[in-house]
Amino acid sequence: MSKAMRRQLNALARQTVGQGVYNVTTNNLGVMVHHYQECQILTVDRDAQGLEVLGYGEAGGTSSIYCCTFGDQGVTGLQGPFQSRYGISVRDLGEVPDAPVFRTRIDWYVGFGVMHPRAAGRLHNIAPLT
Repeated sequence: MSKAMRRQLNALARQTVGQGVYNVTTNNLGVMVHHYQECQILTVDRDAQGLEVLGYGEAGGTSSIYCCTFGDQGVTGLQGPFQSRYGISVRDLGEVPDAPVFRTRIDWYVGFGVMHPRAAGRLHNIAPLT
């Protein structure tokens, strides 16, 4: 979810059920980790062009929350074969003749798979608090 949506969820949780449902802890690296009940909340902010990801830019000025279970039986990463081998393939193509630059080719066919029908879900049409 977006950071704005996380703030909205925090406010709603405090208003309706009080403390204890929405928690913030610190992990081993000193990073704050937000939880709603037992679920960790991950946020996205802006993309490489500086545009907000998952903001209130959907139809009617609404937003969405995506929930996923990661793992072998949930949402998982996949990689395909390249030259009959799985994984990443790196080839050194040598130095470029007109610049002090080395050229390297990296081939890696990857994707995501949803291995169970309930491993991913979307709650949509969420309006901002007024």
